[in-house]
Amino acid sequence: MTEKTYQMKPAPEALQGHWADTILYRDDAAILHEFLPKGGEVPPHSVPHAVFIVILKGAVHVASGSLTYTRYPAGTVVEIPPGDIAGVRNEEDEIAEFFVFKAGA
Repeated sequence: MTEKTYQMKPAPEALQGHWADTILYRDDAAILHEFLPKGGEVPPHSVPHAVFIVILKGAVHVASGSLTYTRYPAGTVVEIPPGDIAGVRNEEDEIAEFFVFKAGA
């Protein structure tokens, strides 16, 4: 048997004005199920690995590189390259729901 299993956290945890279910979090990989209310923000931070943001509901404003925010609606997948600075915020009335996948070696 070479596969590994991980236990999901059962309840969302509050993180700087938003909620995240941590499905998997390791140094080289992460899967987060996040909820961001109006005015909520994930402040700009360095991303050492490739990050994919999969927007399920609502819309989020994502900044990377120049930190100019761009609006992305549900159904969009945003890729942030490794080594970039990235931030996410919700300027909409609807709660945004999205997955964040982090992958790298």
